Amino acid sequence: MTAVHPIKRLRRSVPGRRTTNSTSILAASVAIGALAAIALLNQHLARKAERENPPSGRFLEVNGVRLHYVERGAGDPVVLLHGNGSMIQNFDSSGLIDLVAKDYRVIVFDRPGFGHSDRPRNVVWTPDAQAELIKLALAQLGVSTQPSLDTLGAPPLRSRWL
Repeated sequence: MTAVHPIKRLRRSVPGRRTTNSTSILAASVAIGALAAIALLNQHLARKAERENPPSGRFLEVNGVRLHYVERGAGDPVVLLHGNGSMIQNFDSSGLIDLVAKDYRVIVFDRPGFGHSDRPRNVVWTPDAQAELIKLALAQLGVSTQPSLDTLGAPPLRSRWL
């Protein structure tokens, strides 16, 4: 017990080894300021990206979720759903939408949280939840028959659909 007290005195007497509340407060203030600056930069870059990449389709409100979709062509419906990390623009830039739209009514959705579709945080977006949302969206678009479905990169949604 007596050995502890001399060590405490020694630490206090070493020059430059002073840790005070003001140092901790300064460090916390700098960290908070840096985080706030990063958040503002992130918000600015997100708005810039939205301005430079406007939605190519229309929007549909389904159960409080704003879904972005593109619809082209006429005839029997074909639904295209993208996988993780992509969006409607991938189908569009490849020419797939226009190719299929020559013979069919093509409907392409941005899944919740991808592209320009919202992703409310109050829902756990399982494949079942996403499939149900797409079914309701198709009903709003007047698709009453079972459409052909291609889930490039999203096979869990396909298995929930069929």
